[in-house]
Amino acid sequence: MKGARARAAILGGALLVSYAWFYQAGGWNQNTRFDLVRAVVEQGTLRIDDYRSNTGDLARAGGHWYTDKAPGQSFAAVPVVLALRPAVRLLGADPASPAGIAALSWGATVATAALPVVIAALLLVRLGRRLGAGEGGGAFAAVAMGLATPMWAYATLFWGHPLSAGCLVAAFAAAAELGDAGSRRRDLLLSAAAGGTAAWAAVTEFPSAPAAAGIAVLLLHQARGRGALVRCAAAAGGAAAAVFLLLFWYNWQAFGSILSTGYSNVYGWDVKEGVRGVTWPKPAVLWSILFGTRAGLLALAPALAAAPVGLVLARRRAPAAVAAAAFIAAYYLLFNAAYKFWGGGWSYGPRHLSPAIPFLCLGLAPLWSRAPAWGRGLLAAGALAGFARAFVVVATTAQTPEEVERPWRELHWPAFMEGDVSLNHQSFLEPYADYRTLRGGTHAHDAWNLGEKLGLRGRASLFPLVLLQLLAAAGWLVTWLRSTSVPNRPPGKT
Repeated sequence: MKGARARAAILGGALLVSYAWFYQAGGWNQNTRFDLVRAVVEQGTLRIDDYRSNTGDLARAGGHWYTDKAPGQSFAAVPVVLALRPAVRLLGADPASPAGIAALSWGATVATAALPVVIAALLLVRLGRRLGAGEGGGAFAAVAMGLATPMWAYATLFWGHPLSAGCLVAAFAAAAELGDAGSRRRDLLLSAAAGGTAAWAAVTEFPSAPAAAGIAVLLLHQARGRGALVRCAAAAGGAAAAVFLLLFWYNWQAFGSILSTGYSNVYGWDVKEGVRGVTWPKPAVLWSILFGTRAGLLALAPALAAAPVGLVLARRRAPAAVAAAAFIAAYYLLFNAAYKFWGGGWSYGPRHLSPAIPFLCLGLAPLWSRAPAWGRGLLAAGALAGFARAFVVVATTAQTPEEVERPWRELHWPAFMEGDVSLNHQSFLEPYADYRTLRGGTHAHDAWNLGEKLGLRGRASLFPLVLLQLLAAAGWLVTWLRSTSVPNRPPGKT
């Protein structure tokens, strides 16, 4: 147990450093979310009237401006920013200055985007055991998700997707645990945790609601007996209701109705098609988000192609959990293919599909544990290819301009080879960035990495991170080799 905890600490620490190393600076999506944080912290209001000039993602109601995004991530970041403001002052910076905003937005991103992905990765190790995988299989799934898919890029951005994904995985893990024997108090705590985190996923990104509903079905299935079913449903429902009351209060205060949202009052975007821009899945879009040269998920993370095989292998071991994971992955795939703005704007890969990535990676755990040596070699090669691409992207820019049709050839790889890193020159205070001036322009870069803060330049700024990652991998392997040979006793079937 002590060795397992040490390996979890090594894995979690390595992932957190890998995310926190990069500050991707501003963009419309993250700026509008952080505008709400600033409005609450600095003015005690939900209106972003004084901050809106830095974004085009806006809602208009009652003569005032609001973020058009769901408020979950902004609300989660408020206590983080409140706690960091005194530290920024101690360092001699005004929290409202460009340097202060950069420090606060970086801290908010680490806390509400990076940390949830780290937690999701650690939970994949535990969930992998539930699906019959060994610790090595769970660790492979966690590392593949965290560093060999676009999730690495999303974890460095103040976007709602990583927080929503982390909440869904936490809710899924809590619901799955209910299948094991335990006390009534334990079941109530797990149910409340599942209900609260699933609801927060939906309050952070509204499209997460169907995925949260799927987890609710899993929770009810896992409850043992009619009495437990009632208690668990009440605990989960109560926690979810508390979260949704916060959303309803926000909607009422901002838009005059508990059912009116930022998307209901969006300004400057045509979302009248279908339901807020969602119609039906289109085959051409489905092909693009899976195999396309710009945003194809399997092109960016080849190891994910094998994930369904792993879920099939684990279906007898944990049929309910596998069915729920498959449902969530399929839902996001179909939703992304049905959404009018399926490309996600300036994004590395199909960001609207991103909460499905952990649930796909869950299938890699049992597959790794059951695969022969050559199969593991293929999986490792696919993960290494995904890691290399993600590493280059987070080093240059995690916000791929939608105007660039072949970003790897035209932007990321050439910039990386020339030592041109941290490309983004849009801050959390500025209105936009021109993709034509990302490289070779006169604008100073607002993005940075910690190596640059240490005085290193170009690719050399990435060397300390690579060294830390190698040391973490070696440390994990050493503690694993030193661990006892007593086989782990897997949790009960689900």
